Amino acid sequence: MQMKWAALCIAAVMYVLAVAFRSRRVYFSTLAAFIIILLGMIFPGELFVLPKDILAMDDMTGMRLYAFAYSIGTAVQWNLLMIYTGVMILTALLVYSKVPEKLSSLLLGTVRIPALSMVLVFISAGLLSAFIGAFPALVVIAPVVISLSRQLKFNPSFFLLSAAVLCSVEGSAFYFASPAAYLFSEFSGMTIPQFFMISGRVSVFFISQAVLLTGALFFALYFSRTVKGEYFVAKVRIESPVPVFLFASVIAVLIACSMTPFRFIYVSGFAVLIIAIFGLAWFYLFQKKTIAELFDFLKNLDWNTVFYMIGIFIVAGALKKSGVFDDLAGIIVSHCGTSRLRIFVIVFVVSVFAGAFLDIVPYLILLMPVIGIVSNSYCFSGNILAAAMVAGSCIGTGFTPFTSITMQSALSVLKKENCEIKLLDWVKNVLPAAVIMAAVYAVLLWFLWK
Repeated sequence: MQMKWAALCIAAVMYVLAVAFRSRRVYFSTLAAFIIILLGMIFPGELFVLPKDILAMDDMTGMRLYAFAYSIGTAVQWNLLMIYTGVMILTALLVYSKVPEKLSSLLLGTVRIPALSMVLVFISAGLLSAFIGAFPALVVIAPVVISLSRQLKFNPSFFLLSAAVLCSVEGSAFYFASPAAYLFSEFSGMTIPQFFMISGRVSVFFISQAVLLTGALFFALYFSRTVKGEYFVAKVRIESPVPVFLFASVIAVLIACSMTPFRFIYVSGFAVLIIAIFGLAWFYLFQKKTIAELFDFLKNLDWNTVFYMIGIFIVAGALKKSGVFDDLAGIIVSHCGTSRLRIFVIVFVVSVFAGAFLDIVPYLILLMPVIGIVSNSYCFSGNILAAAMVAGSCIGTGFTPFTSITMQSALSVLKKENCEIKLLDWVKNVLPAAVIMAAVYAVLLWFLWK
């Protein structure tokens, strides 16, 4: 068996184990990366195709070390990881500042009609998730949902889970929305302004908002049949506006980096990380936190995803260098015919199911390069297949209540409120909206980007 197919088997086993044992997924990706590098060093040139300058040296030690050097230096997207880490820290500081919660309370305070208030809750949840991520947005919006439910005297289960679904829809809307959006931007080369408009066309942000509005109206009509009464919105005191300015500075830096002709590959990552360090210094010094509180703050961040992605990047790098991606793309093209609409629908639908039942981070890292090759084979302009893949997988996380961390967090909140949900009730009340939103997204993306 060729070494590249051994690498593919390692990747497949890693994926299955990561899905089956989510709490230990970082161990599986790290082990897979270690085995890949070890095989590359034992069999130089078979798994990692050696460049001509290394071959010209005729140095076996250099050939063996190339697998390690390429994996750590090239395969791992350090700039993306630095940006993700910095934004993760700043997002946590933004939630701590209570600015998002304050904005939601102000928005809700403008109306007194229950159905309309629900629309505003759903829109707030979606917009917040586009800029700070689905999980932090749910953390912000969950107390509002529980409070409204108590005052209007109805079960909060489907209200909160519906909000979580809408948070998931926004996973591809903007650069900061999710790891999927980071990966999409890195793969496609999309800058922050291009999430809004690209080549004179409406881009993914506005498509996501159209889908968000569709879902919000659907859920509001559903709840308006049974929810009546009056409510009040509790006042929220902002801890500090500083995290907002830090977050705004990150956006400005990333836009500036994308527009400058200077192309040091790590400049944006270092810049975001430095801003995050300033944020931590502000948290410790000006919020008068102890070292223990600072470490608790850092400990509660999602470091698992950071280290998880490092391992997957190394595995994906081996698959790319060995030619597996080209082979997989050839198989897909040969079996999907010549219809561009057919391949678009296949990619979108498969991605929805991947989001519903699998882990989308390795799915995207491993298969997005394959989709790039397929897209070139079908002569697609732009990155419509990559967008379909990312959007489909993000929307798919809202198809089941048990896969994504956002859904699990919502279920955890409901458990504390002594509210249970049955899978059949989910299928009857929430899944139809998720299917409608997926269909709307696919139609809009196809007609606007084809």
